[in-house]
Amino acid sequence: MKFLESLKLNTKLALSLGSLLLLVLLTGLQSLYQARTQNEELRNIFRIEQDVSAVLSASAHLMEMGLDLRQMALAVDPAGRTKARADLEAARTELHKSLAKSHQLQLQLQSENQGRAMPLSISRSLTQYERNVDHVIELMETSRNPAQADAVTLRSGSTNLNSRISGNPGDF
Repeated sequence: MKFLESLKLNTKLALSLGSLLLLVLLTGLQSLYQARTQNEELRNIFRIEQDVSAVLSASAHLMEMGLDLRQMALAVDPAGRTKARADLEAARTELHKSLAKSHQLQLQLQSENQGRAMPLSISRSLTQYERNVDHVIELMETSRNPAQADAVTLRSGSTNLNSRISGNPGDF
């Protein structure tokens, strides 16, 4: 205490101003560090949200495939069937694009140790589902009455695959 009392007024003011400037500098550095950390966390959240969006898009395209197949089966004229089949193929293409995007994003997240591997069972289920779709289309083309095509296996395959795609996040 005697040290501060023995200093001149100008020295005391210089020390107090210097300590205030040091405090402001340290506060600014801490805020810059926190802003950078928050920016990195927001980027990671955005990447994860992109992956979730791609998976939800794949789920929607899977449902669209099922609807187009039903529309194809219920169409009364060949033009309606042809349009429904074109819509089905477009949905199939978009489904594959969405799954490829999701897979790419998951690989990026895995390389940063933040992602989970996409189980191979989705690929197997999707392959089986597409076989079922192709089988039903083949039955509709060979059958005189497309409404009699056997879609029972297709329905169960769709439910199984859809639950794997949009089901538990723990499955991914």
